[in-house]
Order: sequence, then structure tokens, then C-alpha cells
Amino acid sequence: MPIELIPPEALPEETAPEETEITGETPAGEPAAGEPAAEEPVRRGRGRPAGSKNKAKATPTPRAAPQPVATPQPVATPKPAPVEPPPPKSVERRPRVQRKPREYVEEPESPPETPRSYRARVQREYREIRVSQHAERRDHFSSLLNRFMH
Repeated sequence: MPIELIPPEALPEETAPEETEITGETPAGEPAAGEPAAEEPVRRGRGRPAGSKNKAKATPTPRAAPQPVATPQPVATPKPAPVEPPPPKSVERRPRVQRKPREYVEEPESPPETPRSYRARVQREYREIRVSQHAERRDHFSSLLNRFMH
């Protein structure tokens, strides 16, 4: 049975919905499906809406890996003795750099002493006296302790 094709111009206007679907035109006076009629679109704020819950991410399915070809297993043979790994190499350390002892150079006291330099000199001398006094006390008590212990 042959199929007869009718051109779209020959069809009445009510029965030709294919044309509006193809061209995307809508009949006058009717809003398109999915569009609100004469309303502005609702603006949404940035970020996730309040009250929404975390959704688990769908893990992508890995591509199917090619199946390994089954090879015939050889006949069981005795295993060789395990080989021990060689001992770790000794780590050579660089020799320590010897530091030079500090050398204090006394400056000639030709300019007059300022209040700041005077205070620094007095504090330095006081520190030296305190250190020597402490060393003397330590030596004295160490000798007393040695007398009692021996």
C-alpha cells in the first residue's frame, strides 16, 4: 500500500502542529511551555540553597579493563632460596667545619665615653665579676663535697 505525502500548505491551520515545533514559533496569545507568562525570572543567590543536603557524588565507572589472557601455569618447581638484600651502604658524613674562635678587638679609647658606652662597659665588667664569683663558689662547694664523699 503506497503512502501519499501531503504538502503542509494543503493542511488546514489547526492540524499543522509540526511546523510550530520545527520553527520554534508559538501561536499568538499563548505562552511557550516552560516559560512563565509575563513574569520576571526569580533571581537566586550564590551558593547552595538553605536547607539543602549533601549529595553523594557519583563515582565515575572505570572503563572496562581488558581481561588478562589465561596462560597455562607451569608445573610446580622447587623455589630457590630467598636472596638476602645487600647490607646498606655506610653513610659518609662530611667533617665538621671548625669555627674560628671569636677575637675581640679593643678599640682605642680616643673619643670621649658616651653615657651609653659607659653603661655598656659597667654592665660588662659587672657580668665578668659575677661569673668569676660564681665559679669560685662552685669550686669551693665542689671541693667540700669531694671531702665528704672520699
